[in-house]
Amino acid sequence: MLNLQKTYSAILEAAKSRETLTYGDIAAASDVERPLTSEELRNHLKKLVKLSRDMGWPMLISIFEPEGEPADDERRRFSVELLKKGKMPLDRVNDPIGLLNEQRGTLYDWSGSAPEVIQVRSSEGSLFVRRFDNVLEALQALGGTGRPVEVINWIKENAKVPPEQLRERTAGGKSKLVDEVNFARFYLMKGGLIEAPEQATYGIWSLTKNGMDTRLNDEEATRLFKKLKSSFGQSKSTGHDGVSAPYLVGNIVDDGCFLSLERLDKIISRLHSKKNLVLQGAPGTGKTWLAKRLGAVLIGTNDTEILRSRLKIIQFHPSYSYEDFVCGWRPKGDGGGLSIVNGALMEIVEAATKAGEDQPFVLVIEEINRGNPAQIFGEALTLLESSKRKPEDALKLAYHTDDQDRVHFPPNLFVIGTMNIADRSLALVDLALRRRFAFIDLEPQLNEQWVDWCKERCNFPTEVVDHIQRRMTDLNDEISGDRSLGPQFRIGHSYVTPSVGQTCVEPKQWFDDVVETDGRLTMNGGISGEASVSTRMVGTVPVRNIWLLFLYASNLANFSGHNSIEVETSPDFPSLVARLLCHVVETRLRRNLSRGYIPVERVRTRVTGRINILKTYSGKYLDRGFVVCRFDDFTLDTTRNRLVRAALEQLSGHLDDKILAHECRYLAGELGRLGVAGRKPTAQEIAADRMGRHDSQDQIMLTLAKVVFDLVLPTEDEGGTRFPQVERDAILVRKLFERAVGNFIRSELTPLGWSVRQGTKPKWPLESASAKIADLFPGMEVDIELEGLGRRIIIDTKFTSAFGRTRFRAERLRSAHIYQLYTYLRSQEDPLNNTSQRSSGILLYPTIDKEIDETVTVQGHNIRFATVNLALPGTGVINRLRNILTAYEARIG
Repeated sequence: MLNLQKTYSAILEAAKSRETLTYGDIAAASDVERPLTSEELRNHLKKLVKLSRDMGWPMLISIFEPEGEPADDERRRFSVELLKKGKMPLDRVNDPIGLLNEQRGTLYDWSGSAPEVIQVRSSEGSLFVRRFDNVLEALQALGGTGRPVEVINWIKENAKVPPEQLRERTAGGKSKLVDEVNFARFYLMKGGLIEAPEQATYGIWSLTKNGMDTRLNDEEATRLFKKLKSSFGQSKSTGHDGVSAPYLVGNIVDDGCFLSLERLDKIISRLHSKKNLVLQGAPGTGKTWLAKRLGAVLIGTNDTEILRSRLKIIQFHPSYSYEDFVCGWRPKGDGGGLSIVNGALMEIVEAATKAGEDQPFVLVIEEINRGNPAQIFGEALTLLESSKRKPEDALKLAYHTDDQDRVHFPPNLFVIGTMNIADRSLALVDLALRRRFAFIDLEPQLNEQWVDWCKERCNFPTEVVDHIQRRMTDLNDEISGDRSLGPQFRIGHSYVTPSVGQTCVEPKQWFDDVVETDGRLTMNGGISGEASVSTRMVGTVPVRNIWLLFLYASNLANFSGHNSIEVETSPDFPSLVARLLCHVVETRLRRNLSRGYIPVERVRTRVTGRINILKTYSGKYLDRGFVVCRFDDFTLDTTRNRLVRAALEQLSGHLDDKILAHECRYLAGELGRLGVAGRKPTAQEIAADRMGRHDSQDQIMLTLAKVVFDLVLPTEDEGGTRFPQVERDAILVRKLFERAVGNFIRSELTPLGWSVRQGTKPKWPLESASAKIADLFPGMEVDIELEGLGRRIIIDTKFTSAFGRTRFRAERLRSAHIYQLYTYLRSQEDPLNNTSQRSSGILLYPTIDKEIDETVTVQGHNIRFATVNLALPGTGVINRLRNILTAYEARIG
């Protein structure tokens, strides 16, 4: 068996003579006469590498050379293999033989002062235990409290630390003294001599009452350490003393976190006080990476065996349920019926309760917003609250047996969630969840710490690091300023952060590969393509103005982010609707479509919802460990998403623009691949689909889809069948004109402080009315009513000619329209309201030829007769409406 001490002695002897060794010399030094197996050699070399790194020595294995007289290629391969075993960075190495010789020279120079015997430092009076009393004495000298840097400086100046110990560094380049002091503080905190983070101030170490009066010699420190070490457990990967080294906040930074120690301290402190925390940020900001290490800090170690038993990681997804997470009924599989089985949460709750409050347990939930938190957590959301972790707050779970006790969650259970803000499956995270979790924002960290990591730990050239930093910063600035994306779509630093020891022969090429394969982001402002402006007509009205009416009537004209899409750039109305719909569907796909619940029936391995007893027993599912359940599934296959897919498919068959038609078919296919069915929902299903206050992102998409089916797309082809209603149905066209004018006025005047109401029903000022007159008297309905700037204006839209003819065929304004508007104005006069006594009225007519703009004042009320020429270009129609309002001091232009 190979002996580490004998190998070390052979290396030291050869180094002092400036000679080399072969692997055969290792066997000879340990009196092993047979050839070494590859596994024996590999494990022994690993021990030598670990010894070098732990003790801060030169690379001991650099002493080795290949057997015999190898060729240059073989010598080069041997050097590369040896350097890799020694964890040397090879990113920029063109001459591995030269690098190995350089390491060997360092070993030769060091060998003269090297110790003859390997002294493995253990807990007995060495390593961080020797700093227990140093930390206590320093804090007592500082008055009981001090910042970490003050404690370390005091120890350096007053504790007589040997110079060689001050120079010692860890493998990560950090001062070993700082590590020892941090470890000592951790154990003193566990021993009740230093305050825990939840009682301490950020970045301040404070002694407890016991700590103020305590000093520890080596024997007392060792005894305290042995007493505490059992709380961390033992594992195969522990150190020489059988105990894993503590994992502290500083270790997170050493591992490659680019947040400051102060920020990490605050996060840990928040976790101690809140118990539950969510890390949210853009993709690639290190949420999961940090969550695992925060869990290790809470537990106190990064040892694999210990973390496996005390840190659990799960991921939410749309099909994840309460039965998976908390507990639920499951078939036994042997024909014995059902039994309650714990889910991931209750498993760790029971383990944490059994272990005791001095042993932290951590549950990491990745993509916590991917599922439905209210459904998944259930009553566990209340039990998770930090103030309800006591037996008196215990609750009965939804699934329980008659003899099962109430449940409460122990205070040593911590929950850390991660949330990708660029990919929300829910429009808004449940507010009850937000109240019980602290939320921490993580930003892309291309800061000085990142720069130092790339240069010092990964050996990237300065010019390459600056190039990456500049390119990524510019890209993220552009993404943040893009109205269809925003800051949540920025690219995180992990995309462009190499791991330690990663071999990059050419760093710039590595970055180009990352951009090409991992970080490519296509940002288009919608569907491109030029189209000539159509001047064809429906009758004598340009079809583009019919589109304009549709846009304003459907509340689409001021669609945020689409002001640059002019109605006159599309050759026909179907193309315009298709362009808008494709753009908004692309945006929703990037941000994730809204989900909803639909009733389903499926065969499950656990009970979800209600059991279909007839099918379960007739199909003998229980014998095979299954059960047939009916439940509401949280899915993308909702009524509104099916309507959008059907609208895209409908549009694709009616477009002359082949590229645009292909885009519609492609997006319909994308929805299908996400599970959205191709069946168009019925009118009853559409009517039953209610928009909630969090569904604003779906409103535009749904409105456009309804336009495709409900309003009947107009066409410029005379005599066609796709636009019969708009030509023949006077009621539809009148309502279209009325709604378009009303929505236009609202969009223009509301920001200026005006009140705009449509379809108001003023009351008659009836006096001395007979018993039945109220049932017989006609009602009044005002098309548009404006109030603001001390004025009231009533607008009555008429989709008919402004003129009638007398029996002598002379043109006159239509008397019935005048009587109606005059009645509106006079009937609403109030002696106590000056505005009502001088209110104005407008009779607004569409026209295609003759225009009028006349005014008259009748009994103090100004009445205007105006037309809007729908034969003008779209901008002309809009400007005409604005001019009409400007005349009434609406102050827009």
